[in-house]
Order: sequence, then structure tokens, then C-alpha cells
Amino acid sequence: MKNSNKQRKKGLLVGLIIAIIVSIIYGCGLLDRLECLVYDMKFRFRGGLKPDRRIVIIEIDEQSLKEIGRWPWDRRYHARLIDVLDDADARTIAMDILFAEPDMRDPLNNRALVDVTKAAGCVIYMVTCDTIEGYLKWIKPFPELARISAGLGHTNVELSKDGVVRQVRLIEDIKHERFFAFGLEIVRNYLGINKIGDLRNRGLRIPGRIMNINFSGSRFESISYSKVLAGEFPSDYFKDRIVLIGCVAKGAGDEKSTPFHTISNGIEVQANIVQNILTGNHIISSNKIFVIIIIFLLGMGTGILIEGLRLRIRYDTAIALLLLIVMVVISFLLFIYFRIHLPLSPLLLTLIFVSMGIILDRIFGVEQKINENMFEFLKTRPEREGMDDQIEVMGRFTRKLKELDQLKSDLMSMVAHEFRTPLASIKGYNRLVLDGDAGQINETQQGFLKTVDENADRLLNLIENFLDVAKIESGKIEMRYEQFSLKEIITTTIETFNEMAKKKNIYLHLNIPDNLPLINGDKERIRQVMDNLVSNAIKYTLTNGEVILEAMSTSENTWISVQDTGIGITQKDQSKVFDKFFRTKESRRTGESGTGLGLSIVKTIVEKHGGYITVESKPGEGSKFTFCLPQR
Repeated sequence: MKNSNKQRKKGLLVGLIIAIIVSIIYGCGLLDRLECLVYDMKFRFRGGLKPDRRIVIIEIDEQSLKEIGRWPWDRRYHARLIDVLDDADARTIAMDILFAEPDMRDPLNNRALVDVTKAAGCVIYMVTCDTIEGYLKWIKPFPELARISAGLGHTNVELSKDGVVRQVRLIEDIKHERFFAFGLEIVRNYLGINKIGDLRNRGLRIPGRIMNINFSGSRFESISYSKVLAGEFPSDYFKDRIVLIGCVAKGAGDEKSTPFHTISNGIEVQANIVQNILTGNHIISSNKIFVIIIIFLLGMGTGILIEGLRLRIRYDTAIALLLLIVMVVISFLLFIYFRIHLPLSPLLLTLIFVSMGIILDRIFGVEQKINENMFEFLKTRPEREGMDDQIEVMGRFTRKLKELDQLKSDLMSMVAHEFRTPLASIKGYNRLVLDGDAGQINETQQGFLKTVDENADRLLNLIENFLDVAKIESGKIEMRYEQFSLKEIITTTIETFNEMAKKKNIYLHLNIPDNLPLINGDKERIRQVMDNLVSNAIKYTLTNGEVILEAMSTSENTWISVQDTGIGITQKDQSKVFDKFFRTKESRRTGESGTGLGLSIVKTIVEKHGGYITVESKPGEGSKFTFCLPQR
């Protein structure tokens, strides 16, 4: 009972430490970009929603520009459009067109627009802000039009760092002048309310200053501007509806990226905002304090659960994966059915870090116990203890060794199988985006995605190395023997790493005889040996260096060597260079990534073929790795 309580306290402590770390990372905004991706994924998983039938868009499209003429149009066209919509009993008319200055060419156009706006009594005009003479200022319709409009609302939306529209400020203040959002003014007029503050009294669920837009993902009902002017619509088409007028023609510059990773026009974004306010179906963000509380509860609860159960690592891993799945499902269900966005990335990080922390702690804990038992065994003396006691100590020692080996194997298996599949999926989708299959991307985004691709490759290589080590130590590594050309393997390796060498201006020199005999062995494993040795040689050779590949054979053996002019290895480190996880101080100083597993795997593969591998090196002069394969 005491041990059980002690384990729970340890789990609680691990969970608490991880929760503090993740809360700091989350609170500082370091997970914002990742969370934006998760946020957008929820939209795409949910799919499109049915647009509100009360909203209709009149599009200034290519057809309208072709029939009416090049933009900007005479204001008499807009006056005529408003008159047509008023006669069709549209309840609210919203012009997403800025009339900042009076028409100086024909004042009658201004008068026509003002008169029809006054007669309709339901026209909302847009305002926007821009930097003028170094100051941020409101740009409004010309004064006479602004005075008789049914309302003025700003059309500014919040662009995230990745250029995607996800939020809108419902209230915007610049130089002590305040405007409400375009959508708020539209809904206020549609419902016949005089003050924005009275909207909540009508039962509308309106958030504070910022609203997360719940994009429908579907196009709203729309009709061409020119068709409306021509009267090509049913008589009751606009009756009691909200009509938004805006430009959708290509090249108009009013295009926005949405969480569906599709390009939407500004007027479509405004239609979504109107629908959100009208129906109260905006996305509800979780308060940061609330999220941090959940992080702490989740971290400590997971720690107590996993450490308290004290199961084998494979079961602990299953529990952790089950918790991950449950958390993902809960987050997506809250979003789909209740429109609540519960940040997923900090919660998943908490679960992963707590689980891994406990697993690693257990491995090191077992190792410490083994050391204690070894010390106890070495102290045992025949004159003080009987042979039975010594056998019992040795048995405990052996069981602990097996337990540690099982823990390590479980960890290797978890890394290889649980991480490799989702990582391969990430890499696949990333490649689709890079290739443009998910839409056009700019140079900056392409650079970011290439970095993701390169790091995904590094992680996949790391996982493959862990898997190889696990197979080697469990004795399950298999060799598929066949006859193949060693010269072909060496030539292919040179071609593979030629680009890598060019970047550092390293000369790759090949010195192999034409009559190199065929080798009987595992072709892919020998290719792995060559790839590892050549990539190491290039990585640890400075710019303008040289890497030489040589081969020679006799009737009994074939020798292949990879020599470089790199940083070299000290005499002391040469005896450890083939040990697992060992990296020399010189290699760490270069900043090159590495796990210290590659040469260990190389040595095992060569020995499995009945050969051996040696190293000759001097610090600052380079290294030469030579492996020998017997002729079979």
C-alpha cells in the first residue's frame, strides 16, 4: 500500500512538472501556429454547412464587368440597383463598396445615390481603415451619403500570421472613433433595432470584441449584378432578405484564405459573419486560464493513472494512446456539435510528455535497482551467506535484467510502430501541399514546407535506426542473401549523395577495379552500410574537402573503404565509435545531427555477413573506415 501511494505521488509530481512546462509554452503562444493547423483541420473534418437562406449575394463578376464596363462604374448604376432591390422588398441592402469621395465628374450621380439611399432607408455602407501620412485613419463614405445611410460598419477582418481569416473584431476603435462590424450593422438593421447594444436583448448570442468566424464552407446563394439590373430574377427573390453587394471578379484583390484552405471573396466572408451573428453559431474559444487548468488536471491525472497502475510499458503505451484518442475525439465533438474550440495541441503534448516521462523514469529506475543488486551480489561472501542466498540474489539480478531488456524493447517498439505511421502520413500530405495538389502556395510557405519535409525525413531515419537496433538486440534481424554487384551499390551511393557533397563543395572520388567480383549477401543491408559511411564522411568533412571510395578483392575477401579529409577521431574514441549512442566531442561541436546508432548498425550488418570493420583516423586529418566481406 505504501509503495502504491509512493508511485501515485511520483506520477503526480511528473504530471505537475510537465503541466507547468506545457502551460508556459502554451501561454507564451509558442503553439499558436500548430493550433491554427488543428483548428483548420476541425473545419475540414466537419465539412460544409448549409448557408442561411435569408442571405443573398449580388456579385460584381466578370459577366457584369463585360456588360457594364470597366470598374469603377458610374454611381447611377448603384443607385438603380438599390432602387430595384427596394422595389423587390429587400429588408437590408449592404454595399461592400467604398464611396470615399464624391463623383466630381458628374454630381448628379452623387445626388441619385443619396436620394435612393434615403428613400430605401435600409442601406448599410462600409468603412475601412488605412495608413494616411503615417497615421491609421478611417476611410468613410462621402459625408452626405454617410449621414443618410441606415448604418456604417467596418469590413476589417483579422488575418493570422499564416494569412488565414479566422476572426473579426466586432468593435474597432481608431483615434477615439468607433465603428461596429459591417455584419453587426447589417443584422441590427435587418431586425429593426436602433442600437447595437439591444441585439442581446433579442436573444442573440454575441461574443465580446472578437468573434471566431464559423465558416460554412459552402457558397451562399448569389446572382450576377448585371442580371439584377436587367430584372432577371423572380418577383419575390429578394423579399425580406439581406442582400450583400460586392466584387467577386478575379484580380479584384479582395480574396481571403479560409480555414477550409480555400480562397473566398471578401463579400463571402462578410456573409459568413452575418450568418454567425444572426444565428449565434460562431465558434466559441476556450479561455486560456480554463485550458491551463485542464492541462494541469490532465497532466496530474495521467501521471497518477499510469504510475499507479504500474503495468508493463506496452500496456502503459496502450493507455496513453487510448487517452490521446479520447482527447482528440472529445475536442472534435465539442467543435462539431457545440462549436467549442478546445485547443488540442497543448493537451496532446501534455499526455505524450507525461507518458514518456514515466516510461523513461521507470527504465532508469530499473537500471538503478540492477546496479544495487549487482553491488549486493558482489558483497556476498560464502562465509557469511550460503550458496542458496547467492543463487537467490543472482536470480533477482537476472529477472531485473530481463525486465530492463523488456522495457527497452517495448520502448523501441513503441517508437518504431506508433510514430512511424503518422509521421509517414504527415510527410505524404506535406508532399501533396508542396506539389500544389491542395492549392497554390507562395515561396515563403514552400520554404516552411520543405523544412517540415526535411525534418520528417530525419525523424523517419531515426525511427528506422531504433527499429534496426531493436531487431538486432532481439536477434530478429534477417539477412536475405543473393548475388549482386558491389560496384553497382557503390556507384548508386555516389549518385545518391552527389548533391549533398556539392552543397559543401566536397569532391567524391571513386577508385574501384572493373573486375570487382559479385558478392553473396543482403543487397539492401550492404547498401545501408555504404549510405551510412558515405553520409557520415560528407557530414563531418569541412567545405572543399574530399571523400574517396576504394575497393579491392582477392579470391577470399573483398575490402571496401571510405576515406575522408574531415575532423577525424581521437585514438581514445576509436575504440568506442561502434558503440550504441556514442558520438565524439568533435562530431557534436560541428552541429550536425546524429543519434550515434548508425555505426553500431553498420558493424552488426557487416559481422552478420561474416566480415569485420575497422577505423583509422587522426584528429584534423580525417578518417578511413574499411569493412571486409568474405567471398562465399
